[in-house]
Amino acid sequence: GTDLLQANISNTNTITLIDKNMKVLATMDNAKIEIDENYIRLYSESGSRYFSDEGKELSTKDLFPNNNLFAIQINEK
Repeated sequence: GTDLLQANISNTNTITLIDKNMKVLATMDNAKIEIDENYIRLYSESGSRYFSDEGKELSTKDLFPNNNLFAIQINEK
């Protein structure tokens, strides 16, 4: 139900998202993917990235406009 392809490398749990033009949008090691009604979440211990069904990268502010506080990682902290 999306315009994206998901490529998996099983032995490293690497997930790559590819758009309909065969452009790599994101690659993440030790990753999991969650498909929600409004977005696709690619995540691991190192962080999360969100995409629309068409492949546009979304920010947490786009997805959760009523939240006032967002966690970010800086210098691996």
